[in-house]
Amino acid sequence: MKRIVICLLSALLLLNLLACGKKDPEPSKPESPFDLGNYVSTGDRIVDPQNLEEDFLPIRAVGELEWTNASGEDVYDETLNSYPFFSDRQDAVTYAVNGMWKKYGYITQMNDQAVMAFGTEPAFYEWVARLNSWCDNEWRKKGLKDYIIDRPIKADGFIWCWYDSPHWPYPTTDHTSDDPNADHDHNYHYDQLPSYINAVYNVMVWEGNTDLLDQVDEHLVEIGRTQEQSHIAEDASVGLSVRDKIDMAMNYMMENMHGKDGLLLLGDQNDGGNKGRIGDFGSNYWDNFLFGYKDPYENMLFYSSLISMANIERMCGNEEEAQYYLTHAEKVKKIYNDTFWDKNNKRYVSNIDVDGVVRDFGMTFLNLEAVSYGLTDAQQTQYIYSWLMGNRIIQSDAEAGGSTGDDIYKLVVGPRTNTVPIESQPKNPDGKNDPATDYWFFTWQGGCNVTSTHSYRNHFQNGGVIFYPTYYDIMNRVQMISPENAYNRLNELATEFAFDELYRRPVTPSGNGDLIGIINEFPESGLVPTTWLYGFMGTEATWRGLEIAPNIPEAYEYCGVDDLVYAGRKYKLTTYRSGKVVLDGKNAVDLKLVVRDYASKGAVTVKVYQQGRLINSTTVSASNGEFLIDLQGALRTAGQVVIE
Repeated sequence: MKRIVICLLSALLLLNLLACGKKDPEPSKPESPFDLGNYVSTGDRIVDPQNLEEDFLPIRAVGELEWTNASGEDVYDETLNSYPFFSDRQDAVTYAVNGMWKKYGYITQMNDQAVMAFGTEPAFYEWVARLNSWCDNEWRKKGLKDYIIDRPIKADGFIWCWYDSPHWPYPTTDHTSDDPNADHDHNYHYDQLPSYINAVYNVMVWEGNTDLLDQVDEHLVEIGRTQEQSHIAEDASVGLSVRDKIDMAMNYMMENMHGKDGLLLLGDQNDGGNKGRIGDFGSNYWDNFLFGYKDPYENMLFYSSLISMANIERMCGNEEEAQYYLTHAEKVKKIYNDTFWDKNNKRYVSNIDVDGVVRDFGMTFLNLEAVSYGLTDAQQTQYIYSWLMGNRIIQSDAEAGGSTGDDIYKLVVGPRTNTVPIESQPKNPDGKNDPATDYWFFTWQGGCNVTSTHSYRNHFQNGGVIFYPTYYDIMNRVQMISPENAYNRLNELATEFAFDELYRRPVTPSGNGDLIGIINEFPESGLVPTTWLYGFMGTEATWRGLEIAPNIPEAYEYCGVDDLVYAGRKYKLTTYRSGKVVLDGKNAVDLKLVVRDYASKGAVTVKVYQQGRLINSTTVSASNGEFLIDLQGALRTAGQVVIE
């Protein structure tokens, strides 16, 4: 026995010596935490919903991860250490954010290898404007503006759902059927109305002027499909300006959809197919869900569009109109919370149909976006995140076979779309259901089945994940929990991006390849890396100017962005945790800055340099916690502004 022990010890000593003799080992490729394993966490762990902090994940250098594509090939690119986003560290998070931007954000052709450039419906316009208006991608910015200017609209103010039809094009059916639910002509979406207004505002503020409003539509819609050509007569857009269209769209929501009363009601417009019941049509981007009637998704966007309209009016100098929209937005916010907030589960419900049936499928994206758009108070935000982060177990979710605890983020790239299986709430109480018609799921006439290929954890609209809500998730974390908490999420995404650049569309055991929505028809995936600009750097174009309110995590001394385009000028912007801001104008310095006094300085010195020579120095005192700095016409050539 002693001899065996001695031999084992000798072997271990030899292995240790060999290990110690190695220098600078090659970085190993970590095993991706992503898998298709199905399990339910049913623990009863309950914590104070205010306790949302997590242990800070360690900062990893770029070399600690092996950066490969979906084929396993080395794709390390040194430029991604610092462009367009940069920090004082060459860490994995900085690299991954730039990698995600290159892969999913900076698209320069109509159909990129990763994602489409614009999507096929104006519901995408707000997202594309948000992710692209700040950068130097002039091709995509012009393309979006052209889409906005030429967007078909009906005479009553209804903006067309699809690029070449007023309605949603699915399902494709026999037009001779007497069944109104069998004809896609009766299938309409409504999220394009507020999203169009939000897109116009986002483009305007980054351009720093109101010129877009004056652009006039000069093109009648072109429709190639013979069965659709009759709809050409419904395009009333020729001769209308963008200003006309946003006014008409807002009026449609106010009057036709009853928004003037404080809540949009769907179902009595366009043949009445959007009443939120089982068997009705979908109503928005989330086209498999039967949103309708009292619809929290459309109403959330309606609220945001009221804020956008107020700010557009401010840019136009119409303060009275701006106050009207702001006042109405507060009314909508109150009614929204009175209507959709579930006091028991402490989250927003999914839908209230025309029959008064309330459904709650634990829709994570809906709750994330509602927080981001400003519909929640601090306590509501805490409850939502205690649920999402697994600290607050909703027992009914577990009992329904849904997701609780760690399972909500099982797919890592984002939380599961819903935490309650769609199939857990059938139409018929005896459980005898037609899987194509008897669930709160639009099946495109049998094209998908929630009891097989699209069952829970098998489809991105039933327990899977779509990537873009991660943008709202990170933004909420950085602004309302802590920058470190947001850094943790990006750190987790860095591991996933290193594994395969997130270029994944795995096939589930049911044979369905729609579990994760990142690539192909998802241009909105490019939103996620912009959390560096909008979140950590807290940089936002608004009606007041370029606003800077950083939330820099302790991992960095500074965060920056290169080739930032604002009001037609290109800049390099660096924001420091100390409160310092450096703005390098590459061709001029001509803007208004609103800088939050985030370092509590009370006053700052604004120094303007041209070719390294100080030409102006001014002291600015804080007003209501902000520094209002007018740099209009400060430099007609390249130069630098230092605020400290």
